[in-house]
Amino acid sequence: MIQDRTVTLGDQTTTIGLRNGTTDLPLFEQIFTAQVFSLARLKRAAELNKFYSFAVQMGWTPLIIDLGANIGLSALYFSMIWPKAKVLAVEPEAANYVRLLANIESRPQIVPYQKAASCRSESVEISNPDTDSVGFQTQAASGGGISTVTVPELLEHYPLSAGFLPFMIKVDIEGYESVLFEENVDWIDAFPLMTIELHDWALPGKGTSKSFLKAIAGRDRDFVYLGENVFSIPYRLSLPI
Repeated sequence: MIQDRTVTLGDQTTTIGLRNGTTDLPLFEQIFTAQVFSLARLKRAAELNKFYSFAVQMGWTPLIIDLGANIGLSALYFSMIWPKAKVLAVEPEAANYVRLLANIESRPQIVPYQKAASCRSESVEISNPDTDSVGFQTQAASGGGISTVTVPELLEHYPLSAGFLPFMIKVDIEGYESVLFEENVDWIDAFPLMTIELHDWALPGKGTSKSFLKAIAGRDRDFVYLGENVFSIPYRLSLPI
């Protein structure tokens, strides 16, 4: 059964379908009630919002990438807060993806991808298919049935030359950040804002945060922990003009 929730943020309103008996409702409350992705708690919130507004004024389309989009709630939130942005919503699990498609139907600025995020082209599978719908993990598997997409590939589809300006990337991929940040990580520098949920708490002793910490440590970026998420912002924001 699906229960509909209508939400309004600023002048944006949308209706979202949540599956009964799943983690959809707690996730909805986390994103739309608690607003865990709000910039309001950041000292640099005004600076980031100014970057977005100025980019739009200059004719750019701010680009937001949502890795681990689940049923589309975070992608919807981003598209309502920043309505001039293009949002790429990447979700590997089939049932979540079907609900994502339904939820974003009225918002063409959100582009869905039924893929898993990785640093390389590979096949993966869901390693814990019996878990709750918010906790699906991926693992590399020959013939796994799910193809991957890299951040550089997504950026190639929406390049600066076509008027798309990287603005935000959100990473919540249930431990596969260990692979995402293994190599080919120069894309980090393209984004004024990155949020990531690390999963050492869920996967103790697996070192799932290790490659992210190695990739981020040498970069001139602030590192702000708020709740479950790390917010990473470069010391200086500048438009490519």
